[in-house]
Amino acid sequence: MGVALGYRPRGGVAGTVAALGLVVVFAFGLSWVFTTIGLLMRSPSAVMSTGFMAMFPLTFLSNVFVKQRHYRQH
Repeated sequence: MGVALGYRPRGGVAGTVAALGLVVVFAFGLSWVFTTIGLLMRSPSAVMSTGFMAMFPLTFLSNVFVKQRHYRQH
């Protein structure tokens, strides 16, 4: 989707495949964390509340480590 919108990865094919692999590994690890939470909680609403409380701060940290580019207007 990003490529369709104009994003061009600079790492080439190998860098793009490595980034995709990193995303898959992170998603797999995070799914096990939430699976464990689901097994420890007693009710579905408790699982949803705990999951929301865990993910909510991450939405604000999603671009903290991305270097911001400042473009000068000519």
